[in-house]
Amino acid sequence: RSQTDSCCCRLISFVLTPVALLATVFGFVLSLLLSIVSAILASLLRPQFWLGALVAFAAMATVSWNSCSEVTPPGQFRVQMVCSSDLSLASEARDAMQAAMAVTLQGRAWLSSMVEEMEHHVSQLILQGRCPFRSPEEARAICLSRSDLRAVREASDCAVLR
Repeated sequence: RSQTDSCCCRLISFVLTPVALLATVFGFVLSLLLSIVSAILASLLRPQFWLGALVAFAAMATVSWNSCSEVTPPGQFRVQMVCSSDLSLASEARDAMQAAMAVTLQGRAWLSSMVEEMEHHVSQLILQGRCPFRSPEEARAICLSRSDLRAVREASDCAVLR
């Protein structure tokens, strides 16, 4: 019996635990993506969104038209846009963009470290063979309640299992 319990515990820890963790992570990511898509679709249905996008595009086009020029270096076939402005609003917009990029990069680094930490914990759970149950009694109870494992234990020979 103890060999069967040990086998059951290994089976569950090596097969079912990673599957359960992946299913949980996949469900979380899927629900997050679904909420983002639904928020985007909900905003597309509102006229305020389109009005704001149109005003922002018009402001960007006006500023670009007035303060940007096209420069082609001699002997090269690439085109460069050079923008200059004496307005304090332009430098504030540049500073806001740099701050947003810094926050984005910091969030990306944090997310990357969280994923690495989760991978580390999952690999420790799988590779060290730790049993996911709190006690041997809990593992035994779960193994005994599974009908497929009970059929294997109670079978007299392999022909019965087929």
